[in-house]
Amino acid sequence: MLKITKIKRKIMNSIKIKLSLIANLIAIFALIVLGIVSFYFTKTSLYESTLKNQTDLLKVTQSTVEDFRSTNQSFTRALEKDIANLPYQSLITEENIINNVGPILKYYRHSINALNVYLGLNNGKVLLSQKSNDAKMPELRDDLDIKTKDWYQEALKTNDIFVTPAYLDTVLKQYVITYSKAIYKDGKIIGVLGVDIPSEDLQNLVAKTPGNTFLFDQKNKIFAATNKELLNPSIDHSPVLNAYKLNGDNNFFSYK
Repeated sequence: MLKITKIKRKIMNSIKIKLSLIANLIAIFALIVLGIVSFYFTKTSLYESTLKNQTDLLKVTQSTVEDFRSTNQSFTRALEKDIANLPYQSLITEENIINNVGPILKYYRHSINALNVYLGLNNGKVLLSQKSNDAKMPELRDDLDIKTKDWYQEALKTNDIFVTPAYLDTVLKQYVITYSKAIYKDGKIIGVLGVDIPSEDLQNLVAKTPGNTFLFDQKNKIFAATNKELLNPSIDHSPVLNAYKLNGDNNFFSYK
């Protein structure tokens, strides 16, 4: 009887150990599953939180850019209206255009601190008011070949304002954004109005926005950024820009 009792005890102990081991394995498995699920939801929550935060920062910059664009478009429309409202006799000869439109161009250029404000005429000449030559009244020039320029050609194709991408002006040696608008009076074309705004103005606004954002042109050149070091033309930004183009707006991406 004693031996049988001992055997039963050993069997019971063995069963208890096995049950305990199984219970522990189940607990460990449950913890692993819980950890995986918790990690997944934490990762998802962190992703969504980070994405929302970065999207909000981008919206601030986007709003800044849109305000900049809207301000310059309103300026261009107001200038177009003032020129179009001049009596027709003020616009029929080059001398009359110089005397009547010239002071308006200079006044408007001062009001927004533009680099250049000008009126391109049908004969290829342009009445030009320059910041770099502010002491002089606007004068007619025929050496700028304006009819080959995008700002002139594209403005004639639309009833709205044409805005060029930011480009490096070879004369001014700085990035410029041009706003242009064809001017008509009594159904006849008077000329094409052009306003050159330095992209530095936009850079100063973007630099004040939160986060780390930048703007780039069609040639993958960054012309405005919160981090001014990104404006260094010697830095190749094509890897990050190509990765962005591949993934689209409001998505995380990696690049090499």
